[in-house]
Amino acid sequence: MVETSVSIANQLRQQGQQSEAIAAYQEAIELQPDNPGIYHLLGQSQAQQGDLEGAIASYQKSIALNPQQSFWVYKHLGDALRAQGKLDQAMVAYQDGMQFEPDHPDFYHNLGQAQALQGNLEDAIASYQNAIALNPSHPFWIYKNLGDALRQTNRVDEAVCAYQEASQCDPENGKVVYPNLAQCQQQQGNLDDAIASYQNAIALNQDQPAWVYQNLGDSLSLQTRWYEAITAYRSAIAINPSINRVKESLADALRETKQLEQAIAAYRDGIETNPDRFESWHCTARSTSPVAGCFPRPLLLAESPHAGGRYRCRTA
Repeated sequence: MVETSVSIANQLRQQGQQSEAIAAYQEAIELQPDNPGIYHLLGQSQAQQGDLEGAIASYQKSIALNPQQSFWVYKHLGDALRAQGKLDQAMVAYQDGMQFEPDHPDFYHNLGQAQALQGNLEDAIASYQNAIALNPSHPFWIYKNLGDALRQTNRVDEAVCAYQEASQCDPENGKVVYPNLAQCQQQQGNLDDAIASYQNAIALNQDQPAWVYQNLGDSLSLQTRWYEAITAYRSAIAINPSINRVKESLADALRETKQLEQAIAAYRDGIETNPDRFESWHCTARSTSPVAGCFPRPLLLAESPHAGGRYRCRTA
């Protein structure tokens, strides 16, 4: 009878019918209340339904009934605690589970994620590296998470290697790793590689955040590839018109290509977005002079009503 209820519940869980599965597991528990395996299965359905409190209680009941069981119950408990932000408890669960399968890479990966969320990046890096050492063909996310932790600790060269491993593991998921890889390549001064990585990210998913297009534009500008930079900046503005500094960068690129009327319009648009940025007023004055870069007109200093007494430029 218990086996029948559990079998039905398992089928329902696999079909995504979690409410019905939970009811079936609870029916089985009424028949056999001391079975730790049923509590573990119940917890998985509760977690899939979004009831993390219920899942945690079920996992803990399973462990209380039999602490010497499958390491998976400790992993699932740690995952639920981590999802709730209970990071100290999650790490204890992961570490408890390691005693049963100390060489399982998933534990080190999950432990690293909890450590990273706590801000313990060096510990997280060590955990990710342990996971990779145990299984070098580990899935994409371990390399991506390792790259993120290395980038945040300014270990840029190592981060590049980790991101490149991630992109090789799962090229289709490169859309989430290429932007970070490109940032590291920019820091290295490898502009060609950074541009290629930004373009790869966009090719895989054009719905990238505005900063990806802005950073692409900045890298292209550093190579004086002004027309390509203009296209990138305009894409960034289309996604987020208020993103910091992008309108001014667009205007600079337009000015470099002698598109002065459009440059003036972009500088003025930048001033409207952020009236306290001196650079836009300064460059507007330069662009409105008869020869860009010369200042035949007298420039006046006008006190900005938004700048708390600071001054900005305007033409006479």
